[in-house]
Amino acid sequence: MQIKDVPNRTWVSYLGEPHFLKSLDKPIILRHSNLHMEYVGLETEVKPIKTPVFHVGDKVLCIDETSKYYQQVVTIVDVDMDMPFSPYQIDENHLIASMATPFSIVKVNY
Repeated sequence: MQIKDVPNRTWVSYLGEPHFLKSLDKPIILRHSNLHMEYVGLETEVKPIKTPVFHVGDKVLCIDETSKYYQQVVTIVDVDMDMPFSPYQIDENHLIASMATPFSIVKVNY
């Protein structure tokens, strides 16, 4: 699939990694979940990707090496779908909150 066929505000696989397409406005930017940005053209090949979905109260493991919550189990305390790149607010002990992408956390089942 070419990038021109992808809806705005969508996660795709680019070079085997999850990237977020905000819009097809130029310049076209794919944003990796680690915040690295790639400038691409309309003919760039990408693959559809299933985006993980989490809910308030879910226990998740942070796998984002740049996060202060890296390798910690945290709780999702809010979901803001108006921010589809990083809709998940995670909070350790309900003291300090930060936002997470769907690809920077994984669900933990106890």
